[in-house]
Amino acid sequence: MREWRIQRPARIWVEATVKADTLEDALEIADKEISNGDFIEVDESWEVNWDEFWAKDDKGETFG
Repeated sequence: MREWRIQRPARIWVEATVKADTLEDALEIADKEISNGDFIEVDESWEVNWDEFWAKDDKGETFG
């Protein structure tokens, strides 16, 4: 029996709460915070793409 590593692309929404006078300012500040890792993951927002994959077997051969 072979061992496989299987990956599928997934997306999850992240959230930062900021204070700003305008939406443009809020987006800029939030983008900086998110880039710095200062965010929370939004519960139940996972979206998995079941049509794409990447796989690697125990012999080092990759697929996908």
